[in-house]
Amino acid sequence: QLLMSKSKFCQQSLNPAPVDPMQKKIMSALQVISAELFSLFPAGMVLCWLTNNVVSIGQQYLITRHIMAAKE
Repeated sequence: QLLMSKSKFCQQSLNPAPVDPMQKKIMSALQVISAELFSLFPAGMVLCWLTNNVVSIGQQYLITRHIMAAKE
């Protein structure tokens, strides 16, 4: 559950920050709510979501690195 919460936070930090301050607060609150919800789901499901998040984070990193290299 803790790893899933950390991966969701990392994944959200890769996205651009919302301009609206209220939206930023809501997105932060959703992180806490989702962390609490993950404790209710079976461990296998959370592990599947964690794996998906880690793969998505790696994919986003590679895409961003490729775009930055193309700009140079």
